[in-house]
Amino acid sequence: MLYGQAGLEAGRYDLELLAPRLVSLSSRELTLDQESTPSALPEKNSVQTRVFWAALIIAVVVVLALLVGLLRSEMPGEHGAS
Repeated sequence: MLYGQAGLEAGRYDLELLAPRLVSLSSRELTLDQESTPSALPEKNSVQTRVFWAALIIAVVVVLALLVGLLRSEMPGEHGAS
């Protein structure tokens, strides 16, 4: 809405506003910790996994059923074409 208006100032962006504070800071080197292995791995067939996949499958079936219903209602020539 403001594009092309001659009287506008140049934009001031977040980095431009933060630049004076960032330049005055000293840098420091960071190191990563050693990678750790999880203490307890979840079971492959746990109840939570089964519930997740069941809910996902049900949601996909519902979405597909809704899509098929919408597509059938939009097809021309099938409704009242006697």
